[in-house]
Amino acid sequence: MSEGWTSIGAGQAGRVVQLCYLVPDIAAAVAQWTRHMPAGPFFHARFDMTGQRFGDRPARGMLDVAVGYQQDMNIELAAYDGDGPAIYDRTATGVGYGLHHVQIACDDIDAAIADHAARDEPVLTDHVVPGFGRAVMVDTRKLLGHFVEYGAWTPAVHAALDRMRTAHRDWDGRDPLRPYPTLTS
Repeated sequence: MSEGWTSIGAGQAGRVVQLCYLVPDIAAAVAQWTRHMPAGPFFHARFDMTGQRFGDRPARGMLDVAVGYQQDMNIELAAYDGDGPAIYDRTATGVGYGLHHVQIACDDIDAAIADHAARDEPVLTDHVVPGFGRAVMVDTRKLLGHFVEYGAWTPAVHAALDRMRTAHRDWDGRDPLRPYPTLTS
């Protein structure tokens, strides 16, 4: 991985480390997850998709995400607000609300991409998210009905995820939607 960036679950290649659900409304989804699943609290961030790509087209639009934990499983809730194209645009991808992607731990993103390419599963996005790291989405819709993501995250992102996991373990049910932690190592 580049620049000291590592996958969630590095050293455990092949393990599913995140489930991401596309939702129409972050606050409503957080309310459902905290009420019906032992997940939370969730941490909210908003990203401008400008500068990223979806296949051969530039992406545009805004993405709201809320990240939390259910035990050691990272849960991401994503709401896309834009007119496409983007990996989170339901019209462009045909992937509706519900499971959007699973993130799989890996030690070498480029090797994982090559494995998918050998099975005719193309990369639809491969970009650096400023301040976060590298995110790659592979098209596994024909096989799985959703995408597979590989990520190489900065030490600051890993530190924030550790704080989120700790918040989950100590959570008393209050304050279910919080601002995303400051990214410091």
